[in-house]
Amino acid sequence: MTTDSEQSEEFTRLRKYLVSQTKHRDWWELFPRVIGPRIELLDKLRNTSQAQALWKPAANEWTILETSQHLLNSSFEVRNVVEKLANGKLNQIDKQPNQDTLNDETTIFDLRKKLTMDAIKWAGMLDILPLIPDDKNTWPHMSFGKLTSREWFLFQRLHDRDHLNQIDKICASFGFPGD
Repeated sequence: MTTDSEQSEEFTRLRKYLVSQTKHRDWWELFPRVIGPRIELLDKLRNTSQAQALWKPAANEWTILETSQHLLNSSFEVRNVVEKLANGKLNQIDKQPNQDTLNDETTIFDLRKKLTMDAIKWAGMLDILPLIPDDKNTWPHMSFGKLTSREWFLFQRLHDRDHLNQIDKICASFGFPGD
């Protein structure tokens, strides 16, 4: 269990990473870093059965399906923030975007397809983002403070990686269903 101080230090370290890695890099240089964890996630989900996707290691933890849905919803929100910030349209950032929700008919196949389409939308952003974004514009993140469009862009890498690790832990948990 981490202390508040340790968590604060971790957030400070990650914020420094976001700032330093985006300072002199353009979208095209950042994109492979952002999409890498998403490709790993899609690969992992390709071999995940519905039974595995619905399995919970503990009552208070998420399933692979819930984690995947969270990633999809968050990704939509982050893309919205990146696009609007980079183009100086802060007043158009959707503070309450539509959220897809899980239901009894949601399958891991459906979510994998949606996450794949979302990855394609991330790639398509490279054509609509300005070569030189207005880095004076920022939008607050609940843990990292105010971030620029490029920092938000790279944040998606951290978020996907964090939840990919969460899925790995679920798969390594005692009792995880076999193929």
